[in-house]
Amino acid sequence: MKSSRNTSKQEKSPHSQAHPHHTGRDRALAGKMRRQSLRESFPTRHDAETDVSAAKPLPSLLSRTRLGTTLDALKTSLSTAELATMTMLAFYALLGIVYSAQVAHGITLAAVDFGLISVMSILAMNEANDTRFQPLESANAPRFLAPARRLLLFPTLLIVYMQAPLYVPFVHPHDYDTLLATLDKTLFGVSPTVWLYTYSHPIVTEILQACYLLFFIIPLCLGIEFHRTKSDAVFRRYTAQFMIALYGSYLLYFCLPAIGPCFTVHDFARTNTELPGIFFTETIRMIINNGSGAGTSLPHLTAHRNCMPSGHTIAAVVNIVCAFRFRSRYRWLVASICAGILLSTVYLRYHHAVDVLAGLVLAPLFMLGIRSMQGFMRSRGFVSA
Repeated sequence: MKSSRNTSKQEKSPHSQAHPHHTGRDRALAGKMRRQSLRESFPTRHDAETDVSAAKPLPSLLSRTRLGTTLDALKTSLSTAELATMTMLAFYALLGIVYSAQVAHGITLAAVDFGLISVMSILAMNEANDTRFQPLESANAPRFLAPARRLLLFPTLLIVYMQAPLYVPFVHPHDYDTLLATLDKTLFGVSPTVWLYTYSHPIVTEILQACYLLFFIIPLCLGIEFHRTKSDAVFRRYTAQFMIALYGSYLLYFCLPAIGPCFTVHDFARTNTELPGIFFTETIRMIINNGSGAGTSLPHLTAHRNCMPSGHTIAAVVNIVCAFRFRSRYRWLVASICAGILLSTVYLRYHHAVDVLAGLVLAPLFMLGIRSMQGFMRSRGFVSA
């Protein structure tokens, strides 16, 4: 009987005698499989960091890595003109905040400036040269964004131009027209605006008044031409030369504020009588006066202090040089109009002659300085400078 019971026990568990440790291995294997299942369901921090292809949640966009990637993308894509424009907008936004009690809508202007900086940054990010830095695939981005990014520079330049005179009287509340008029007489022996008045003629006045207004049109026309017919490098070089030269003049307005000889040497109220045109002179003059703050009942107080140096002169020189350097189809027309601008600044009494001389000296210096600045920017990673 004992033998039969042992035989029956062996028949019931045949593997227990042949493999006495099999049950332990099964349990260990089952535990290992459970741990693996848990790891797959709840990945560890190391697994999450090493899984590059995993989609990142929204909060990770604010991480330090994301911020560094964004800055790298901006350095890769921003042009010199865009970086300079954003710097000027930030400067005026700061002034708007500091002088918000004195300047009407100063906080609103600061918000507009920061908004423009954001829009320019987004457009630049969209066209980042390195696809690793693109938040959106460029192939899926609307095609109008590239020209919109370029053309946005010109209305933004106008916004920067209109803000400068708002803060000059508070930063430097003193006019230097007397000094500038004295320098004119010292250099030329007579006031140049008074001397030119003896040779004035309605036809000449009409032509020069139109040339003075075209100062705002020529850069836009050249920019559109270079955008359509030239390489991206040409457009970037032109906008850098033109815009940064003007920004330099805007900053210098804070050093020697002046309202011009039409107020201090001549009687501003008699301008239309003493310098009449033929057809459109008075209309153009009214547009320019309203844009320069002189279209009020107290023009001496509200006129912009933006004479020294002459921004019209600086822009005219830069446009002539760039039109010939980049082989514009209309270079001779641009040169003719810009020559008229140089003469009109003094003939129409908007600037002292020394303002124009300062512009003639500063324009080539700005252009040389911009080339050096672009080389420095490229050495710092701004590959599109």
